[in-house]
Amino acid sequence: MKVISKAEVSCTFNDLSDGLYTARITIYPQLNTCESECKNEDTGNDALFTKLLVGSAAGIFEKCEPYSTERLEEFIAANPNNTNLKKALELVSFNAYLIKDGYTLDFRKDFHEFSEAKDFFNAPTWYKGESGLGKYFVSPELLEFKSPFLRPEFGYLPAGKYHVRINITYDNDCWCLFDETTPDAKIEIYLERLATPEPDSVFYYLPFDGLIGVDSENGRQGYGINFRQESEQSILINEDISQPVRTTTIANSTPIPGGWLYAKEVQNFKTLNNDMRGVLLDIERGSEDTYMVFSPSRATPVILHIAGGDRRKAYAFYQVTVDGQPQQGSSYLAAWTGIGKGCRDFSDAEVTETFDNKRDVRGGTGRVKCAGNFGTHQYGVEWCDVKRKGSVFLKTVFFTPLQSASILELVEAADDATFIAPNGTGKQIELSGVTGLDITSVEKILELVEQEKVCVAGVGNSVKATFFWNPKNLIDSTLSNIVESVPQQCIAPEAS
Repeated sequence: MKVISKAEVSCTFNDLSDGLYTARITIYPQLNTCESECKNEDTGNDALFTKLLVGSAAGIFEKCEPYSTERLEEFIAANPNNTNLKKALELVSFNAYLIKDGYTLDFRKDFHEFSEAKDFFNAPTWYKGESGLGKYFVSPELLEFKSPFLRPEFGYLPAGKYHVRINITYDNDCWCLFDETTPDAKIEIYLERLATPEPDSVFYYLPFDGLIGVDSENGRQGYGINFRQESEQSILINEDISQPVRTTTIANSTPIPGGWLYAKEVQNFKTLNNDMRGVLLDIERGSEDTYMVFSPSRATPVILHIAGGDRRKAYAFYQVTVDGQPQQGSSYLAAWTGIGKGCRDFSDAEVTETFDNKRDVRGGTGRVKCAGNFGTHQYGVEWCDVKRKGSVFLKTVFFTPLQSASILELVEAADDATFIAPNGTGKQIELSGVTGLDITSVEKILELVEQEKVCVAGVGNSVKATFFWNPKNLIDSTLSNIVESVPQQCIAPEAS
């Protein structure tokens, strides 16, 4: 063919074996018609090369270029015994559950700076250094996130299930990301939303994002959340000693829409036992902001054993002191549940029916019916028409502030009463919680959910979630031997 013209030429090869071939196309210029000064000064461009695959099914040529992960299935078809190609296909096409967050250039810059400088020892070796993937992640020319929801400087992915497809186009035939230390490919990450979260959770809309961007020059721009601390004490989110995340405002930050989290810690005894009884964490998401109340407490399961029947009335009154100060709830202090199926109380009623999370009585004029006069910081249970004699057993859980000394003390009883707790028995016991269940962070609460020590109200709810102590588990795991022995000690039903 004449090289100064445009034409297509072809040739046929018969009975080629399956495999990878290198095709070389060489031009041999005919210069005998040129004048004497005409010469081929650059012989380096006289040949073109390409690689071809001969497929086993069709027996035809397949062009190898471009070397791209989008063409992995073609390479697998031509190399059906290559297990590495099959593994690679699983790595570039998969489903993922993603929380709401931005993927802005500022996020990528902050993430790269954090991985290279602040989290260097934890960052994987394939990310760091001169030939690490970090070179791609920080460069919008080399790596691009593609989704209808995203733009380089704004936009965010809604929470949900996504199909993730990674296309890497290589500028070489060795599937190499680098030519020594120079990037030699282009990465495109396609994110297709398949479904909304199921079940949903308020946490899917709170991208804490660790410490990324926390102390960068411009904070977080278009990604993550930011905090407004409404109590003196900041709240610890995680249990990582080396990288603790706290609810402290990140300077100069513009988080994702709705990404401001108002955080407050509560350690008030009345709140822990009445207003938010047993609640450890309450999160509610509004259209613009999210509000989080963190109310960690020590949960102490207690059994109250009352012996009575010698008089026409029976009762037990008590008080709680925190750091020596008597505490007041609202109209009640604790809610009691009867122990022992079939056991009777002093009025000859089924104790588990009469006391089913029943609130105690606050002392003071007009509140106590027959037990006597007690202060407004003293609470109890009473029977004013005793018909049976013996022992009644009730159970509850007291919630007391962390870092405080809390005491439960019997004030007066008829005929007698005793407290039984995991750490001791007597008329005065320390409300010190259960060993190993100290609430130190939000992450600790989530760990206790897995252990069934903490319950969740709001599963499947994207707006609100409440986490609270599981009283049944607390009692069963610490005082089960006492509970199991009650039927042999309680007031039994009268024989018919």
